[in-house]
Amino acid sequence: MSYRVRRAVPADASELLRFLAVASQEAEGSRRLAQALAHGARRCCWVAECGYDIVGVMCIVTRAGVKKPHWLIESIDIDEAHQGRGLTRMLLDAVRAEARLQRVRGLATLCSPKGRGDGDCLLRGQLY
Repeated sequence: MSYRVRRAVPADASELLRFLAVASQEAEGSRRLAQALAHGARRCCWVAECGYDIVGVMCIVTRAGVKKPHWLIESIDIDEAHQGRGLTRMLLDAVRAEARLQRVRGLATLCSPKGRGDGDCLLRGQLY
């Protein structure tokens, strides 16, 4: 299987809602998605695709610090059928690449991949 990661766009809304409904997180996912797509300056999502299907989503919240901007990873959702194939890492790499381009100096997380207790395990090491 071949995967592709990209930043979500408003045209992805219906497919993202379908994905989140399948992931049994429709209510919370719909709220996050609506906020992310309506407030692109504060919330952004990246999607992992297999063919034309969305199989993973990572959403971040952007925050402007006093001296440096930082991003907070708010959610990570991976389709169960595609777990264990490095999609969380691929999504995180895409978020880190964009953070570098935007000169973001801090990246933290509120969440963790399913089955892990420590969300910050994703972020060991430097952002750059």
